[in-house]
Amino acid sequence: MNSDKHSARAIRGNAMIYILIALGLLGALTVVLTRQNNQGGSGDLDADRTELLASQIMTYTTTVKAAIDQMTLIGTPVSAIDFDRPSDVNFDTAPYTKKLYHPEGGALSYSPPNPGIFVSGLSNPDAGWYVGRFNNVDWTPTTAQDVVLTAWGVNSQVCALLNKKITGSTTIPALSSARSRLVNVTYHSTANANFTPSDCAACEEKPSLCVSTDSGAVFVFYSVISAQ
Repeated sequence: MNSDKHSARAIRGNAMIYILIALGLLGALTVVLTRQNNQGGSGDLDADRTELLASQIMTYTTTVKAAIDQMTLIGTPVSAIDFDRPSDVNFDTAPYTKKLYHPEGGALSYSPPNPGIFVSGLSNPDAGWYVGRFNNVDWTPTTAQDVVLTAWGVNSQVCALLNKKITGSTTIPALSSARSRLVNVTYHSTANANFTPSDCAACEEKPSLCVSTDSGAVFVFYSVISAQ
């Protein structure tokens, strides 16, 4: 009996050690991320930081897709999903189950712009995350509106690394009138338009890619979250 008690104590002790180690590692990672975020999104990045920020974009993309997939599984058609943000005036207007960011709907946490990923000083639209259903991407199955996630204003080095992961090349193609094709008109002053190969030949058949605006001044990652 005493042996059993000693064994149980030993197991609990070992478990506590592992927990403390894990907490220590998590704390260290948090400090690193905080320091990196405080450095801002412009300027040169080292390879490790660029890799980390690119991974954060891919992870958030997966999270958004999972939230939308879950909504469709429980009966909300893609055409009925509401993309109001928590700060939008109609966010707390029912039906909540159709709202992507609402706890009773998709329960997706709204992610404000990470200063490590996004550059500063952009407007019309501001740098940050956008997700919506406002146009058709030509190479999806039908002519219905698709759900597109956009990271507008990402660091150019992060953009190049994303394309390296996706296509094997760091080349960043230009997309004509990018904001009209990748961001809902609610957030800028240009009417939305469908996304076709004539706008970006290198984008054709690419469900995800990082592109530049016509001028090459802004870099934008897009992902077709739900192709219709």
